Amino acid sequence: MMSAETSYSPPAPNKVLGNDDLVGEILSRVDSPTTLVRAAAVSKLWLRVASDRAFLRRFRARHPPRLLGFYVTGDWMPRPEFVPTNTEVISAASLRRAAGSVLHAFPEFSSPGVWDSRNGRVLFDHGQAPAAPDRYHAALLPDDDLVPSRGDDSVLYLFHAKGDKLSVWLRRMGDEQQLVAGEWVLRDTLSVKETCGHLVEPGPELASVVGVGDNAEFAFLEMGVGDNYFVIYLHLGSRKAEKVYQRDPDNDDIIQVHPFMTVWPPVFPSLDSDEELRLG
Repeated sequence: MMSAETSYSPPAPNKVLGNDDLVGEILSRVDSPTTLVRAAAVSKLWLRVASDRAFLRRFRARHPPRLLGFYVTGDWMPRPEFVPTNTEVISAASLRRAAGSVLHAFPEFSSPGVWDSRNGRVLFDHGQAPAAPDRYHAALLPDDDLVPSRGDDSVLYLFHAKGDKLSVWLRRMGDEQQLVAGEWVLRDTLSVKETCGHLVEPGPELASVVGVGDNAEFAFLEMGVGDNYFVIYLHLGSRKAEKVYQRDPDNDDIIQVHPFMTVWPPVFPSLDSDEELRLG
């Protein structure tokens, strides 16, 4: 029989799940921001730990945003095509349903296009007729083979494909989002043949850059010859390359690839007037 002087010791799980530091260690090991949001709904303590800014910085470093898929669009393509690439976070069927439901919302006679895709959101436009080739006016660059990539901390990257060489340049921007004085710095360079030549028979121009990821993390290259043109996903850090899309041989338009990434930061539950967790 327990005496009055004997202090009560809570069960071990309560000690763990009620400790901010231990909960933080547990939450930092979940596999995705989606799972983190679900875990945050367990209790107010877990929500407080998961939504803490310092914790989110550590979580992002361990689980950087992932590529879920990409949209392929072209000047004369009737509709963008969505291609799922990462089924570890969301199933390919779910991704296709989500992407398809958005595209089917446009009238059949319209020609929706993808202007941009960022942080889990897609910016569409649509018209009454197929888009004209000069619809896009985004930036004036010194060479048609330069493709810009947005970067964190006010950094601008440029991808340049010429011959066998793919180069990535960077330049930092000022507080007013103006380019500061100084030269472009070469961040990375690689041989297209050595990195991607085993996947596709290269044509005379070897490769063109049709899409890039933020912070110059990856690039989409179009390579091929004759009727066999493919889009290659190339991760710059690991040099991993793989074929992810084959162009329709009857379509010789210039295409663009827009990556579709996981959302960051996650949207957490909030507390209503009754102090109950609900999705915000």
